[in-house]
Amino acid sequence: MDSQQGALLTGPIQPNLKKIFFPPIILVLISIFVLMKTNYLVFHILVELFSIIIVITALTVATTTSQFTKNHFIIFIAIASGWCGSLDLIHMLVYKGMNLLPVQGSNVSTEFWVSARLIQALAFLISPIFLRHTCPTYALHIGFACLIIVLSWAIFHDYFPDTYVERHGLTLFKRITEWLVILILLSTLFSYWQMRALMSPRLFNYLILSLSAMALSEVFFSIYADMYGIENILGHIFKIVAYWFIYVALVITTLTQPFNVLARTASTYDTVPDPTIIMESSGQIKTANLAAAQFTHSTPESLVGLENHTLFHNPNASKSECPICSQLNKTEPFMGEINRENDGWVECSLTPISSEFYPNAWVQVIRDISDRKYLELERTNLVKELGQRIEELHRHQQALKEREHHFRAMIEQPITGIFVRDEKKFIYTNPRFLEIIGYSREELQDKNILDLLNNDVPTKKLVIEIWQQIKAGQVGVSYQIPFRRKNGKPIILGLHATAITWYGKPAALTMVQDVTELKQAQDKINRYVKQLEKAINGTFLAVSNMVELRDPYTAGHERRVGLVAKAIAEEMGWPPARCEALELIGLVHDIGKVSIPAEILSKPGKLSAMEMELVKGHARAGYEILKDIEFNAPVAETILQHHERMNGSGYPQGLMGNEILPEARIIAVADVLESMSSHRPYRPALGLEAALNELLRGRNELYDPEAVDAIVRLIREKGYVLPAK
Repeated sequence: MDSQQGALLTGPIQPNLKKIFFPPIILVLISIFVLMKTNYLVFHILVELFSIIIVITALTVATTTSQFTKNHFIIFIAIASGWCGSLDLIHMLVYKGMNLLPVQGSNVSTEFWVSARLIQALAFLISPIFLRHTCPTYALHIGFACLIIVLSWAIFHDYFPDTYVERHGLTLFKRITEWLVILILLSTLFSYWQMRALMSPRLFNYLILSLSAMALSEVFFSIYADMYGIENILGHIFKIVAYWFIYVALVITTLTQPFNVLARTASTYDTVPDPTIIMESSGQIKTANLAAAQFTHSTPESLVGLENHTLFHNPNASKSECPICSQLNKTEPFMGEINRENDGWVECSLTPISSEFYPNAWVQVIRDISDRKYLELERTNLVKELGQRIEELHRHQQALKEREHHFRAMIEQPITGIFVRDEKKFIYTNPRFLEIIGYSREELQDKNILDLLNNDVPTKKLVIEIWQQIKAGQVGVSYQIPFRRKNGKPIILGLHATAITWYGKPAALTMVQDVTELKQAQDKINRYVKQLEKAINGTFLAVSNMVELRDPYTAGHERRVGLVAKAIAEEMGWPPARCEALELIGLVHDIGKVSIPAEILSKPGKLSAMEMELVKGHARAGYEILKDIEFNAPVAETILQHHERMNGSGYPQGLMGNEILPEARIIAVADVLESMSSHRPYRPALGLEAALNELLRGRNELYDPEAVDAIVRLIREKGYVLPAK
């Protein structure tokens, strides 16, 4: 076996304890009520069915989601418990009083019980091996299946030691075996305690509770004398508790893991140290990180829905005058600076994003540049003043010498690169500028900035345009250009040019800084935004694939429903972003089916009333899975309502008319059309015309009339073809 690194990750935030500990109490009370109102046999059937359903569900979920969870520890326990559930099923069928199989007395059912408990206890004992190692799932199924078959054959052919003798009670073998099971469970508790660092706290705690309840259950099962006695009842009550915590530890943990990944991925931008928000083109904030909340002295949640301009820009200026808000109709990244008056200066870097849930949105990163800006303004004012002084030097020779000395002392400082140029060549270059570009002063003699740009035509064009602006009298022009140092290293130069007069001729004094690192930081933010979009779409596709693995007969159903729903919405004139979001909702609208046993999903015949109720529960199960994840569309609510009908005959809430979300009404039409047009385990495909006739028959009574008219128009008038299987 190969080493498995990181077998179990730390789980998400602890759930509401009431949801964990309240259900087993209710189940126990229900079981006791059934016992009091009926008889022990009905009570026994109820308890055994509860445990069997749980372990079969755990086995199904663990097997079908193994390629996503990669958690072989949970997979092994689930498979072992599931196969032990088959022994529990036979134990229930041959139990004294059932009279379903030609078996006399209580010995056979007790033998099946002892076999199941011993195998399950041994499986728990060796399970820590799979915290670091793996084993193919099919090999585990084959191994346990062979073991169950051999044991069943031995019991039915009387090769298994007797465990119960009528009128005498439990045999010595049965009592020894029960106490051996208790000893194994206690050893497992000790082993889990030693290996707890490799488990998430939630999984460890629930398994400890389950094993403890199992041990108590076995204590009572080792001392009863009557198959219907009080000790037997107490043993079954503790079995309910034990198997509930198996459900919590295995099934819930396995199901929620993909969505925890989605939630963690969606919140990682809280680690960005600068205030960062995602906003609409209108300026309304959709999400904000912790730094943004600290910047505004509030919480991230309270910023959602507020106006970005009021919080982060100059609230005294209108949005049309704001250098950032007035540019939000563009589609390219840009950066700007804002004077917030008494609150200083900020630099805003904006990058456009567009996804199903953030259509036409922007990522804005705010950086406080007050100190830097005050220094720049001071330098700009000083340079402007120096330029004016230089102009006066022609009239005052003595003042010229003094001003020139002062000017050179300032521009020779090593902090900022400075050069003076006219239309043809460099007039002056300071040491810092020469250091930035890697040339000597002699090499720049009689050269122009354009001569250093080689064949970079767009950059040359930009430099010429800036020179024309300066000649026209514009003061303080800032821009950036790509540049290649003398040694060939590419850098980004940030330039701020000011018009001056140099010995009676127009010139430009330009301050230069190497802003390469700042540009790289901006590119890093852009890459992060793309990764965030990819993570969201990829996670939804993975969840859809996980659901389809449970039901191979309907593979591709969710994808096709999503495409048909998108086509209907487009025909109804919905905005493109809302149509894209509807397609994504369709991709996961049946996610709740992961809570339904695969045997029911693929059953070829008519479903029983109980099975139908289980199937109907998939809408609410899907809602419960996604309700706590924040989207820019009603994803969870649409999943909950996609089986509602216009006249209130749907489920699970019985909503009517406009009480049903428009998205849910369209998904319902697309779902019926695709289902009736496709093969199902219990019937062949009914055909497209039959599906359209059903929609027209139920138009306005069952299905939204606009959605029905749209799909009929698409197919019969515009030649729309359903997506390929």
